[in-house]
Amino acid sequence: MFPHVTDREGYAYPEYGLLRIRGVVPLDEILHPKHLDAKGDPAMAVVKNGRTTGTTVGWMSGLKSLVRYYKFINVSFMSRELTVVPYDNKPGRDAFSDAGDSGSVIVERGGRAVAVLTGGGGSGITDATDVTFASPYCEVEKRIKEVFPGIRLI
Repeated sequence: MFPHVTDREGYAYPEYGLLRIRGVVPLDEILHPKHLDAKGDPAMAVVKNGRTTGTTVGWMSGLKSLVRYYKFINVSFMSRELTVVPYDNKPGRDAFSDAGDSGSVIVERGGRAVAVLTGGGGSGITDATDVTFASPYCEVEKRIKEVFPGIRLI
C-alpha cells in the first residue's frame, strides 16, 4: 500500500491488523489523489474485503466516464463509476473482485470509504487485467441520506 518511499510518512500498521473504516474520501480527492505510486505519480491505493475474493488490494484508476442511473424508492439519480484495477497485475494474480463481491465497501489505506463495488472483476479470461467498477461512496451516502434523513452510516 506504500509503493513510493516518500509517501509512507504519518502511516502506521493498524492495531491487530484490522483497518477501521472512519470517514469518507471527498469526490475532489478521488479525482485528484494524494497518494503516490511507485513512480511518484498521484494514485490511490485501495482495499476491500468481499464475500467471494476476501481481502484484495487495487488501484483506483482515472476512468470516470461511465454513468449509472439508479431508481430506488422513488428517487432517481446518476452516479459516476470509478474503476479499480489489481494492485499487482503480474500474470497469475487474481482480479480485485469477482461475482458475489458487489456491495463491498472499498477504502483507501487510511481507512476512509472511497466507493461501493458495483460490478466487474474476474471474467475468467484474464484475471490480471480485469477491471472492477464502483460508485463513489460520498455520492451514494448523499443519496441514502436524502431518503433516510438522520441515518448514520459510517
